[in-house]
Amino acid sequence: LPISSGTTGQPKGVMLTHGNIISNCEGCARALPVRSDDTLLSFLPLSHSLERMAGYYMASLFSGATLYFAESVGRLIQNVAEVKPTLMTGVPRIYEKIHARFTAVRHKANAVKRALLDRALEVGLQVARLRQEGKTPGALLALQYKVAYEQVFGPLTARLGGRVRFFVSGGAPLARDIAEFFLAAGILILEGYGLTEAAPVVSVNRPDDFRFGTVGRPLDNVRVRVATDGELLVKGPNVMLGYWGHDDETRTAIDAEGWLHTGDIGRLERDGFLRITDRKKDLFKNSGGKYIAPQHIERLLCASPLIEQACLVGDNRPYCVALLVPTQEALDRWSEEAGTTETAAQRVRSPEAHTQIQREIDRVNARIERHEAVRAFHLIAEPFTEAEGLLTPSLKLRRREVMARHADEIEALFAAGRGRRGGV
Repeated sequence: LPISSGTTGQPKGVMLTHGNIISNCEGCARALPVRSDDTLLSFLPLSHSLERMAGYYMASLFSGATLYFAESVGRLIQNVAEVKPTLMTGVPRIYEKIHARFTAVRHKANAVKRALLDRALEVGLQVARLRQEGKTPGALLALQYKVAYEQVFGPLTARLGGRVRFFVSGGAPLARDIAEFFLAAGILILEGYGLTEAAPVVSVNRPDDFRFGTVGRPLDNVRVRVATDGELLVKGPNVMLGYWGHDDETRTAIDAEGWLHTGDIGRLERDGFLRITDRKKDLFKNSGGKYIAPQHIERLLCASPLIEQACLVGDNRPYCVALLVPTQEALDRWSEEAGTTETAAQRVRSPEAHTQIQREIDRVNARIERHEAVRAFHLIAEPFTEAEGLLTPSLKLRRREVMARHADEIEALFAAGRGRRGGV
């Protein structure tokens, strides 16, 4: 009886049978080649349905792989070096943090080292894009990549144990540039999609059949279709019996034909790959009547090495504003540049912090539609946490709670007027 994460309402017990779980193990095992000689490192809580299925049930019990449990998220990098996993399941934020560390190293490097890192990444991305197309690099590019790997990517993958066959990402959308960065380094991240009510895996990319920006094809024992309003519907032996003690919610979630209404918006491509756009209940309409999908914009914001977390606000408003939590690297940089030992709260109010974050927002605004643009922002020194009720156990944003907590700051951003470009 796992508990749904409760991003859109009161958490509920999800009734999953042995048959639900076994069918999902079987479907996952046919999609992902987990072997008995594989080693996995588990760091998400076992209350997280993805971790329980991918690591504990399917990989360890079903496939016979060796499973290690991390001491803590804070010691994850050290544990990875000790365990040397061949596979690992994680949420996008973990992979984003690794990418952010690389970006921070590049920022601090001298001109020569920075040029070396940039050239290695350029070569790696060329190889990664060829691999996505099912092609192999020519002799010259292969030689250039060998040099790039020895000088840059090899040391990076060594810090991850040096034995990784592939990573799996779920729980939230993975930014395409993060996936391409890892593939450039020689590590394939396979993004999947699921929800607790589906035991949980619905679809996943395969090592020999993947497409970045999608969550792969549905498992071979799961059916997916798209409703007229864009909502994804799922049917199969993995779908729950219902919510414990919540008959009305069960009837809303599972229709008379047995289709589970996921609450997610997406589309099926002609060749069967599935794309997730947003949560149905997260979509909002601005005062001009245009729909906005906030998660996409938040992912673009959090791809910045300066931004750890983001919450976009704009429902029934004339424009969008954002609540932003800077990364620790950003806070340290601002202290270093100012030559002070200010508190985090003081640092986020500095003009330099404002200027640097505005540059990051300008980059994001250049990639999205005009009505989606972030017109103002407020920097928050302390991160959103589960302990404060602002994140779910699976690290998803509790949007309503965040907006309620920072209602005064949000109103101040809109009160500042349409012409304001940003604020702290």
